[in-house]
Order: sequence, then structure tokens, then C-alpha cells
Amino acid sequence: MQMDFSEMRRQAVQQERLQAAAQSAAAKRVLQELDADAVERAAASGDAAALKALLHQVLASPEGRSLAEQVKKAVKPDG
Repeated sequence: MQMDFSEMRRQAVQQERLQAAAQSAAAKRVLQELDADAVERAAASGDAAALKALLHQVLASPEGRSLAEQVKKAVKPDG
């Protein structure tokens, strides 16, 4: 089944919004605050509790909440 033009456009806009969120000041600040080694270890081991704790850490900060809101808006079907 071929994707129609409006669906392609919707996906392109969604991708642009996600990219903007990923490059935002909030995202940069979240990355600075995260312990990359802890994220890698938790992901590699499949440690759900550790991943949940890291997510909680991110969402506890104003920048993390801002980033989460940007992502939520980016993937919302009606944008």
C-alpha cells in the first residue's frame, strides 16, 4: 500500500519537530546532566529499574520536562 502525500508530509513535519527537539537547549542540558555510562550499562543489561530511575532523573529537571513536552507535541498526530 502506497503512502499518500498528506501522510508523507505529516511524517516529514514530525521528523523535523523531533530533530528540533533533539537539538534544543533543553536536550543539550539533559545530555550534559546524564551519566552516559549509566545509561549504556542500564540499556545493555536490560535493567528496567535503572532505566526507570534515569528517566525519572531526566523528568525531574525543568529541561527534561521541557524536552518531554517538545517530543510529545512533535509526535502528536495533529501536531
